[in-house]
Amino acid sequence: MKNINEEIKRIMSLFNDDRLYGNLINEQPYATDTNSDGNIDTDEAIAFLKSQDYEVEKLGSSDNTVAGFCYNNETIKKIYTKNKSLITGTAGTKSNINSANGQCYIATVKNTPTSGNWEIQKLVFWDNRYISFFVTLPYVIDLSESNKFKNTFSSLTNGGLISLITSYNTMGKDDDTTKVKFLRYEAKLNSTFDGYTSLKFLDFWSAADKKMTLYGPLVSEFQKTGNGYNPRVTMDDPSSSREYGTGLDLSEVLLNSDGLGIPENGNLSDLFDKM
Repeated sequence: MKNINEEIKRIMSLFNDDRLYGNLINEQPYATDTNSDGNIDTDEAIAFLKSQDYEVEKLGSSDNTVAGFCYNNETIKKIYTKNKSLITGTAGTKSNINSANGQCYIATVKNTPTSGNWEIQKLVFWDNRYISFFVTLPYVIDLSESNKFKNTFSSLTNGGLISLITSYNTMGKDDDTTKVKFLRYEAKLNSTFDGYTSLKFLDFWSAADKKMTLYGPLVSEFQKTGNGYNPRVTMDDPSSSREYGTGLDLSEVLLNSDGLGIPENGNLSDLFDKM
């Protein structure tokens, strides 16, 4: 057995100024003062840490940090895991994980909208187990002139038009803010995260990608018997026939085969198929 005094001396040496947590300090690598300014600055420290196989990221400075936080949200992770092939594998789309107003979400967006087609332009999964999606109208509803408005609706009473134009103050403003391009809908995710229920209309969005405030008057016109969305076959020809036999209301836009043609309660694949 070693001399007891030698053993005590060895143990005490583990805690002197030359060692840290049992390892010799002078055995550990150091960051290099590469610019010889007498200090180890941020870039030099980062370079050193990366050379030791550490990953370095400034917290709160990038979308990756937010995406990482949201990916670890329990609901978002379940949605992504269950539907990864749809979210990342739907042709002609791109997806991202982020947050808005304190809620995490996964969004899938169509890269290039197809002009003149019914389609879903954007589909968003929220961490409260709801989804929302934007339906692109084949032809915008133009509120800048009465004749242009009538080109997308089967019929319109003068009172209805006056109410609509007055409430939104659109007459003569021929720009993207006066053109209804998207209808936004919402549904609940089912318990297995692969289907949806309880579809309902939320609001109108303009060609300028802004929520529009004309909800009441335009909903009223959509819901009138014999009215609804029904663009002319040739939009610039006021004598041209209409696309559909009967104008589509806000439910028929989704359910009718003349519209998007999706079921009221269905699988998420039904929605991705319309992107």
